[in-house]
Amino acid sequence: MPISIGCAVWSYPGWVGEVYPPKTQSKDFLRVYSHHFLAVEGNTTFYATPDRVTIDRWIAQTPQGFKFCLKFPRAITHNGLLEPLGHIRSPTSRRSRGSILAILATAMYRCFGSARWDA
Repeated sequence: MPISIGCAVWSYPGWVGEVYPPKTQSKDFLRVYSHHFLAVEGNTTFYATPDRVTIDRWIAQTPQGFKFCLKFPRAITHNGLLEPLGHIRSPTSRRSRGSILAILATAMYRCFGSARWDA
C-alpha cells in the first residue's frame, strides 16, 4: 500500500524562503506545497465546510493523486457531542461531492480532551 507523506498545514508563512521559494505569495502556497509532499491535513474543514469553489480551487492547484486528510467539522466532534447534526452536510452539488471524494485520503475525527469513552 502506498504511503503519502504530508504536513498539518500548507499555509505557513514561515516556510517562505525554506520550503517555499523566496517571495512566494500565500495564494500559491498549496500549489508549491503539493510539489514537495503528496498529502496535507485539511484543518480548515474543522471550522467550516468548504464550498464548491474552494474544493475546485484545491483540485486545480494540486497534481493528480495529491490527497487531503480532512477533519470532521467541530459542530459534529465538539458541539454535537459526537452525534451527527442534521444541518451539517457535505457540499450540496453532486460535482462537489465527487470532487471532494477524488482528493480525500482519509477523514480525521478530532476529539477534545474532555471526551469520555464508555467501554
